[in-house]
Amino acid sequence: KKAKTLFSGEAFGITPEASKSIHQGSLVVKSDHCKILEVKGEDFKAILHSGEQNIRTVTENGQPVLVQEQREVGDRVGYVIIRGTRKRLLDQLVESNPADPNYAEDFLLCHRTFVEDGPSVAKQLLDGFDDVDSRQQATRVMLLWVNNHFGDFDGGKDMMDCLETFRQKLDDERMGEHLRMLDVAVTTKAKAR
Repeated sequence: KKAKTLFSGEAFGITPEASKSIHQGSLVVKSDHCKILEVKGEDFKAILHSGEQNIRTVTENGQPVLVQEQREVGDRVGYVIIRGTRKRLLDQLVESNPADPNYAEDFLLCHRTFVEDGPSVAKQLLDGFDDVDSRQQATRVMLLWVNNHFGDFDGGKDMMDCLETFRQKLDDERMGEHLRMLDVAVTTKAKAR
């Protein structure tokens, strides 16, 4: 029989399917500090499905596009985004969701894994800025992005062009405080050449 090496947090045996299965085998550990947890199949399945009543799935044309989970965040109870299509995740950047106050920060931290190009994210924010209803949220997210992840802008002409376009939009709309915050972020984050 085949041996498999497992590491911390990995599991073996039962799978999350509903069918019953029987497993047999031997377990050899290489460390005296190894802890093995045995969970009955029914208990394992109950754990996997325990939060399903708190899940809300948004569909378009019969296809899931956004999955949210009801959570308590501080003193609020609301739905936070746990997964979605690229388009819906981008759309959420310019929508204000008080139940998920960290969405923008989380998105900006990991968007490079599912959005190949930064300019498409910047375009979404620039388009959001043009909509009066989402202008404040788009501005907040763009400023967060520049301040916390300036490396996404530094070194790419397309991204620097988006930043300049954003700066011009702030100036055109006479958003002086936001313009100053952008200038401070760019000045402190930019590298001397």
